Amino acid sequence: MTARRRRLARTAPGGLLNGLPGVSVAVAPADPHATITGVVVAEPDVTPRLGPGTLVLGIGLGVTTIPDLLAAAARARSLAVVVRGPAHDDAGTDLAAAARAAGVGLFVLDPATPWTDLLTLATDAAQERGLDAEEADDGVPLGDLPALADAIADMVGGPVTLEDAEFRVLAYSRFVGIMDPGRATAILGRRMPPEWSEHLDRTGALEQLRSTNEVIDVIDGPGNANRRLIVAVREGAARPLGFIWVAEAAGPLPAHAVETLRRIVPIAVPHYRRHHELLSAQHRHRQQLVRALLQGHGPLQRYADELELPRDEPLVVLAVTAATERDLPPRTWERIVDHVALSCGARRWDAAVTRIGRTVFAIAHLSRGGHTDAVSRLAHDIVLRSAPATGEQLCAASSPPAIGARALPGRRAEAERALAICRSRGTQGFVHYDDVRAEVIVDQATAALRSRPDLRLPGLDRLRVEDARGRGGGQLLITLGAYLESGGAIPATASCLGLHPTTVRYRLDRISSLTGFDLDDSTTRLACALELRATESGGDALTP
Repeated sequence: MTARRRRLARTAPGGLLNGLPGVSVAVAPADPHATITGVVVAEPDVTPRLGPGTLVLGIGLGVTTIPDLLAAAARARSLAVVVRGPAHDDAGTDLAAAARAAGVGLFVLDPATPWTDLLTLATDAAQERGLDAEEADDGVPLGDLPALADAIADMVGGPVTLEDAEFRVLAYSRFVGIMDPGRATAILGRRMPPEWSEHLDRTGALEQLRSTNEVIDVIDGPGNANRRLIVAVREGAARPLGFIWVAEAAGPLPAHAVETLRRIVPIAVPHYRRHHELLSAQHRHRQQLVRALLQGHGPLQRYADELELPRDEPLVVLAVTAATERDLPPRTWERIVDHVALSCGARRWDAAVTRIGRTVFAIAHLSRGGHTDAVSRLAHDIVLRSAPATGEQLCAASSPPAIGARALPGRRAEAERALAICRSRGTQGFVHYDDVRAEVIVDQATAALRSRPDLRLPGLDRLRVEDARGRGGGQLLITLGAYLESGGAIPATASCLGLHPTTVRYRLDRISSLTGFDLDDSTTRLACALELRATESGGDALTP
């Protein structure tokens, strides 16, 4: 923590907020002598767990719901509430009066300031105060990950690196000596190096880390690396909270290192859980920003900047859903979101992930000069590894790349349309929009036909009536469909239907007689094919 943040951690909420120039307006001042004990995020339709001394961040709240939050904060003896909303109009005056009456500080965050900036400072402040007063059973201040890394290094006998569930470096132990190049690269790059990701993936160790509690012993790492021990930190069968890495240094690791590391995992769980709790509100906020970008709501460029999406490099929208039609419980969807985010992190993709309805979206940054084949590899990895990670088979689709936040809603629509094509095939898989663009065009055209019965070809209705009466063998529509699918070739139609070409010609003459269609005309054949496709995929939707 920087010296500036340490000073802020010892201030009241007013001092914390005023430490960021211009970020807030004090509508109703907080106790100038109080200090923050925790940070709570209050969102629409979510009941926050307020407590004494907490700083409450009212993210996404409407003006009418803020007074209720102020009253709840007063009952819980919270210190202050921060919202985006009116500061100087009549509504702001009413809110200020309500806050003063309740004895709760009220601050209004400047529209140009990301919530994440405030959340980072506030959680740092609350965490430092909590660390002074609360220790885990191992004697390490709860949530102090650098201290935890030092303690594990002492117990196991080698330098330690702690990573989160997306393989980003959270903390590392102190070490004097020659540092293994792989460990140095991870620390400097703040995440697992790509060569290690590829090595663990190729050897199956990555899948073991995702799905088991076993200590992975890596003795043949890339670049003649020293031996590594890696273990996932998780509670029960839940997704990993993160990973612990132990590296061999000048000498070999002790014989007890593997067993010691296995016993350390339960000790590390509460530390990771504290870290996870502090970040969960930030993750929820990021998901809200991603949804807004994909839906085209709000100041898109500011949201993209807050998510650190580049302004001048390609962005791709990846859409993922379950192959099944049945309803899935919320927990399963959470596992799918986690699986997509973890897969992106393991392949070093900077991606922002969220779920909208039955679709999980990832906005991925395709670095300049990068190729869309990399997107395909990522999507195939997500799909192929989906069953053990989520319990479900998945389908995935990706949009073409685009530059700029304003293009993202359109790219989302393209990814969804391609995903619908993928799901219609009835199996798990992946498609790129450019590869199924023709199918998407036809699918959109038939969807338009289903909503426009006035565009119907009456002749096809006459064929349906004739087939219903059993005349002509009741096979006129089937014959026409096979003829159209065969590109107007009678021999191919006959082969498809198992008929003699003469029989096919007779039926086609009968079809022309009943409908008035000139089946030698390519436009007529196209119109018939589109309506038949719309009827087959939409049931009796064309019937008035």
